Amino acid sequence: MTPPLQALAFDTELLGRPMHEVVTELHWAEGKDIPPTASRIQRGDGRMLPVLLSRGRLTARTNEIGGFVWVLSDMTVQQAAVEAVKRAHEQADSANVAKSQFLANMSHELRTPLNAIIGYSEMILEEASESSLGPIGEDADRIRVAGRHLLALINDVLDLSKVEAGKMELLIEPVDLEAAIAEVVQTTAPLVARNGNRFVNDVQLDLLDLHADETRLRQILLNLLSNAAKFTEDGVITVRARNRGDHQVEVAVQDTGMGIPDHRMGQL
Repeated sequence: MTPPLQALAFDTELLGRPMHEVVTELHWAEGKDIPPTASRIQRGDGRMLPVLLSRGRLTARTNEIGGFVWVLSDMTVQQAAVEAVKRAHEQADSANVAKSQFLANMSHELRTPLNAIIGYSEMILEEASESSLGPIGEDADRIRVAGRHLLALINDVLDLSKVEAGKMELLIEPVDLEAAIAEVVQTTAPLVARNGNRFVNDVQLDLLDLHADETRLRQILLNLLSNAAKFTEDGVITVRARNRGDHQVEVAVQDTGMGIPDHRMGQL
């Protein structure tokens, strides 16, 4: 329980002084009660003390005001607790930013060795194919598929961290769009077939010099196709790509699943 002001015994200079000289930060309501209100009082040494104060009227039987009763409680401990919580929140925010920055900076260190694993598995797969070493080629292909899946997971974590750290950048380079689409389709083929769906590859592109961030492009297509495969049963999933002119290409994923209600479109 917060001790009353009198129990603090810190400032005898306050005794006998008018309240309007002690409580300097309160708008006075003449003749009215004052509900519990946060304020400050000035100590004899000039320092300000946070208090919670209230005022009640003393009335006689004739309903005339005979005086007031003031109750003041020292809020120093409570204010210190609030400040501590505020500092802890700021420290948590700083730690979260530091975490995001760390993961964003680790992008190269994590991706480089994983890409090496994928590259060597593809070399082994190619050599096994030329030497008719079927079992070795199958194992190498499993390593390659698992490595690419792990790389996709790492990309998701790192990309989210980059967004939080404000470091998201696009790597624009020449892209073979048809090959990229074909590879994503091959990756998601088991998901498409699992629910009895049929896939349609409707890619009709003229030869052009396309530049984009291939990693982001693959990631978007993978997300769209995976989502379509998950929410479509015994239906058709179509990937469509067309030239739009002005050196632009439009890629769309369409499915015959349940779709998204109009009232939820704004959440995308």
